[in-house]
Amino acid sequence: MALIHVDDHEITLDAFKESIENSPATAGVQVVALPSLVDFANWAQEAKEPPCCLLLDYHIANVPGQSKGYGTDLLPFIKQQWQPQPPVVICTGGTDPLTVLDWLSNPDIQGVWIKSDLSFSAVPLLVSETLAGNYTYTAYVEQVKILAQEHPVLFNHQYRTLIQFMALGYQTNTIANRMALSESSVKKKKAHLKDAFGIEGDTDEALFVKLRALGVL
Repeated sequence: MALIHVDDHEITLDAFKESIENSPATAGVQVVALPSLVDFANWAQEAKEPPCCLLLDYHIANVPGQSKGYGTDLLPFIKQQWQPQPPVVICTGGTDPLTVLDWLSNPDIQGVWIKSDLSFSAVPLLVSETLAGNYTYTAYVEQVKILAQEHPVLFNHQYRTLIQFMALGYQTNTIANRMALSESSVKKKKAHLKDAFGIEGDTDEALFVKLRALGVL
């Protein structure tokens, strides 16, 4: 079984490959390490069968040594290339909770691993769980899931977009235009957002303080 690992960090590629191929938990899994999006596309076009799993670094070189794209950019290609789609795990050195929430709610992603939470010795067990059809994630992702349970409004795409526009300092009329909503709808959503976090008053700063404390901004 071929597991594809797309990452432009040579040390990470080597460490993942060694830990997976030398572990009894992932016996029979062969790791194909690819350093760029282009290398992956070339491999996929020549592959005779789909990989058993895909580990995609979030920030990844388009071609070796050049500008970076995103591992998630490959999702439409993967879906088109293979049916049923092999499980996809997004690996990243770190990102904000809202991005993690997007990944958690994406049916084309079966795992989210934060590298700072991850010991190489744990990788084979996570791979084994992923191959067994279980969603896999690391400690930071668990914290984000708890955050979403306590503040479910953050799981709503419109509210996440609203937060981002508010943080950029956009006025209500601009937000309404960007989100294709009426100004009254934007005002209602802002009021609901503040209520959800127990914020009183008309200013947004108290909300921003709360969101920063939660790591959302």
